[in-house]
Amino acid sequence: AGAGAGAGAGAQYYLYTRWGRTGTGGQAKLDGPWATPAEAQQAFEAVYKDKTGRPWQGRPGAQAPGKYAHLAAPAPGAKAPKAGARWQYWLSADPLGKADGWYDYDSEAASEAEELHAQYAANPAMHVRFVASETSGFTYKVDLQANAQTNTSSGTVRPIRRVALGTSPSSAPPPGYLVKSTGAKAPRLPGAPGPAAGPAGPPPANA
Repeated sequence: AGAGAGAGAGAQYYLYTRWGRTGTGGQAKLDGPWATPAEAQQAFEAVYKDKTGRPWQGRPGAQAPGKYAHLAAPAPGAKAPKAGARWQYWLSADPLGKADGWYDYDSEAASEAEELHAQYAANPAMHVRFVASETSGFTYKVDLQANAQTNTSSGTVRPIRRVALGTSPSSAPPPGYLVKSTGAKAPRLPGAPGPAAGPAGPPPANA
């Protein structure tokens, strides 16, 4: 909740809420105006209790069945995704003929992955997130604990990794993978489905 006009006499107060799957614009709603911050705060607390099943004053508390969890805020400085790290995916057996190897996420996808990683560091239970790519039209299930992403349309699973800035990552394939030049087919990750028709891969990357 916040003031929509200058603080003081005549100020108006609004409640702004936004929700939706990560990687998309989501949906938003603006309620108000109210004449006092107490009224806006009351509206906020009502929404919070409706979504979490817990009173705002008693946060965070255990997650109520069938309700949203209260997430801890990332550590100070963690929300600097553009300066945090590089994100890469391992490509193998590409139907378009790209060489096997590690490829960088594009800047937008890397920024989002880094923000999700900061949230995961503060909330270990939130290791599986969905990222929708508006440029490719695909949605990916990203598992930050298993270091893997799954194209929800094709089922293709690819290893991913986070590379700290200032470090030189290895070009070696992930454990259990062989490069195409050896003549061997790259094995699938455990539980991954077989090859599927149509494009597959990571969030849009400049590769």
